[in-house]
Amino acid sequence: MSFRDTVKYVISKQGIDGGYLSYQYMGLFESSVEDTYYALSVLKFLGVKPPNVFKTVRFLKEVQLADGSYHSLRVAFFRH
Repeated sequence: MSFRDTVKYVISKQGIDGGYLSYQYMGLFESSVEDTYYALSVLKFLGVKPPNVFKTVRFLKEVQLADGSYHSLRVAFFRH
């Protein structure tokens, strides 16, 4: 994967709320703190300024708990 393709891929994972999600399922897109962290870390490592910084900050502030921490991502899969 080229540098350009990598940047394009990471940025494509940003939702309208400013957060990031590593995958979509059935058209659902819900940003997570963990995926937002990883996306921002990759962009920083590559020397790329993230788009929509104010939206990302707002997303992180909205999901932050009163004590300053964040909920951990919990993912579950169900099979018949």
